[in-house]
Amino acid sequence: MAGTAALFLLTSAEQRIRGSRPIYDPGRMAGRLVGRVLEVKLRSKQRRLAGRLMRWPYGASWGATLALLPELGPWPARGLGLGVAIWLFELAALPLSGATPPLRAWKREEILLDALNSCLYGVVATATLDTLRGGRHGDDW
Repeated sequence: MAGTAALFLLTSAEQRIRGSRPIYDPGRMAGRLVGRVLEVKLRSKQRRLAGRLMRWPYGASWGATLALLPELGPWPARGLGLGVAIWLFELAALPLSGATPPLRAWKREEILLDALNSCLYGVVATATLDTLRGGRHGDDW
């Protein structure tokens, strides 16, 4: 949940700086998925709510997966590894599921920002898990 909270804050700042929502915005993705599966068009507030309802369980599922994996290496490397794995998964799965347009429609900055978001999630989630397990992060740097 800590990784998802960090992403929530980052994407809010990202949207203010860019002046638009990225192609991988949870509200946009929820609207596309609902439209595709249920053939219903969500209004703006409904898309935002659906995106938030989609984002939190999605983030928690990655965190639960992380908790089940063996601890290989220092936490920063594990966090970046998780982030890269999530990023690569999303680059393939989001367009295939219809949650986003095909990857060729993404702007280069959106691909890079999605990588940054995924890596931030991975680092925060791993640091939080290690802290909850009683880890000492200063020794890993």
